Amino acid sequence: MATALPLSIIVPVYKVEHYLPTMLDSILAQTFRDYELLLIDDGSPDDSGKICDDYAVRDERIRVIHKENGGVSSARNSAIEEARGEYIFFADADDYLYAECLATMMGEVGGRDFLRMGLSIKAKRNENAEQLDRQKVVAHRLVADDEAALKANFVEVFTGLGNLWRCLFKRSIIMEAGLRMDTRFRYCEDQVFIYQYFQHIHSAVCIDYQGYVYFMTPDSATHDYRRIPEYDLVSTLESEWANVESRYVEPAQREAERKEWIYYELYLKMLMYALKGYLPGAAVERKERLRRWKLIRHDAWFQSLYSAKFWKPRPVRMAGFVCKYGLYPLADPVLWYLGKKNKLKLNFMQA
Repeated sequence: MATALPLSIIVPVYKVEHYLPTMLDSILAQTFRDYELLLIDDGSPDDSGKICDDYAVRDERIRVIHKENGGVSSARNSAIEEARGEYIFFADADDYLYAECLATMMGEVGGRDFLRMGLSIKAKRNENAEQLDRQKVVAHRLVADDEAALKANFVEVFTGLGNLWRCLFKRSIIMEAGLRMDTRFRYCEDQVFIYQYFQHIHSAVCIDYQGYVYFMTPDSATHDYRRIPEYDLVSTLESEWANVESRYVEPAQREAERKEWIYYELYLKMLMYALKGYLPGAAVERKERLRRWKLIRHDAWFQSLYSAKFWKPRPVRMAGFVCKYGLYPLADPVLWYLGKKNKLKLNFMQA
């Protein structure tokens, strides 16, 4: 049996030949050295797979898995099955890690079930990552070593998190709970996974250190309107978050907690789902557009979301009003015209 390692780094690879070396070089430059790097070539049609193989020849810590294209969730699942690390760290192939990132995370986790670091640094592709302003050291940490502490610090530990690359996960928890990425989703699949993982942890640590750069690539999934979520993602997030709440939050406190994070997330995704049917490349027939509005209007969470006091972008407020009062048959022709003319500007949908 293969010897266990402290850390497995999982990087799905697909059509990133121009960006992949930057990420791989940043991983190999880490001051923390005791890891394996799993590169999952998800049937990439460019030279990404060859780049993976070339790097594997250079460093024995790198293992490459070549598979047929199945999407990012399928790629990550393949790597989870192969991983040997006590902890798992997920990274995207077109981003960047600061040299002390893994050392900081592994030094802070202290055997706990979960670690989250500070917000990822968003950058344009042509920006120099080393010159970006960030929190370079741990100035604040929150430690929760039992369930009482997790409940007492629920908002800081559990809310505002939807990115895998800010986290360390324990592989034993993933395997024992049978957790995998949901291959139905190509958007927010990481959020679903995190909510499921939360239901199995007993300790956590949160730090403000920022060690990950997320490069905003125009042709990435988060910038593709066709990847705006379907309703099955919305309902899955509702269900998984309700499971998290049932374990950590008393019923009387849930309304206040929801305003911190999940209300905004769900409300945005619900109305994104309704509005995307008007957008070029994602447009659907009128009957289907009206069905989507009706589905959201009767969603069990929508009534609370509409009434709750939390910040809503102006397009979201207007769409919510249309949905709440059943005005979508009247609004539909206008929205259709704006969408057809590419004048339905929904910048709030962009990552």
